[in-house]
Amino acid sequence: MKKYLMTVIAVLAASFTSCTNEVDMFEPINSDKATINLNVSNDVLMVTRASSAISSNDYENWFFQVSPKTVTIGETTTNAGSTTATGFKAASTIGNYKFEAGGYLVEVRNYATEADAYKANDNKGAAFYVGSVDKALVKGNNAVEVDCGQAQNCRVSVNLSGLSDLSAISNPSITLTQSARGVACPALTNGQTGYFKAGETISYVLNYKYTAPGSTTAEERSTTSVNITAPSAHTEYSIVAATNSNGTITLTIKRDEAFDDGTDYTITIDAATGDQATN
Repeated sequence: MKKYLMTVIAVLAASFTSCTNEVDMFEPINSDKATINLNVSNDVLMVTRASSAISSNDYENWFFQVSPKTVTIGETTTNAGSTTATGFKAASTIGNYKFEAGGYLVEVRNYATEADAYKANDNKGAAFYVGSVDKALVKGNNAVEVDCGQAQNCRVSVNLSGLSDLSAISNPSITLTQSARGVACPALTNGQTGYFKAGETISYVLNYKYTAPGSTTAEERSTTSVNITAPSAHTEYSIVAATNSNGTITLTIKRDEAFDDGTDYTITIDAATGDQATN
C-alpha cells in the first residue's frame, strides 16, 4: 500500500491548499519567497498497492532536504536558487523554510540515513525509502510531489515452525550477519523479520538446542554458515527450517514471488550435529 505524506505549507497556518505544478495566476502571492507544499508517497509493502494518506503525526518521522540545482523542466532551464542546502530535517518543519526562486533538488527519505533504519525495532531494522525530484520553485506556494517507490534495502523473514515436529530440538533461532549493515541484527526467532543492505552478502546460521536420545541435557548446536549472495533491493528472502522424525533439518531460502522471481534452494542438516548432511 502506498503511503502519502502530505505536508502543507502556506503563508498562514496549517490549512490545506490545492496541489498543482503550475502557478495559479488568479491566486494572490503574499510572499516574496518560495514555499513548498510537499507530497510524499512510498510503497510500504515492497509491491505496488492502492494508496492512502497517513496521519500528520507521522510527518516528523520523515526527512527532507532542499539543495540548489540548475534544473531543466520541459524547455525551460532554471538556475539554482539559494546557495546552501537545508540538510536533512524533519518533514514536519518544512514550513519554517523559505527559498529564493530558482532550481532545486528536493530529496525525501523516511530515515535521515540508511544506518538509522537498521537501528529501528531493536536493531532488527526497517525498510528504507528514498526519493527525489528536480523542481523550479517560483515565488509563493509550490506543490512538490516525491514518489519514493519501493524500499532501497531488502529483508529476511524466518519461519522455524517446521522444527516442532522433532521434540529433541528446542529454542531455534537464526543469526544473520552483514558487516555493511553497521549494527548487528539480533537472532531472529520464528515469525520475525530483519532488514539488510542490498547488494552485500548476508550470512546466516541456524541455532538450536538438541537433546540426544536417552539424555536429559539439551546441548547447543549451530549449523554451518550459509550465504545470501548479492541480495536485491525491495526483495524479501524467506528462510524456512523444517525437520522430520529421522532428525534431519531442511533449510530453504527463497525470494518472495510478489517482489522478484528467484531460485529456491534447500540445505539438509543433521540435527544431532548441525553439520550439512551428505545424503
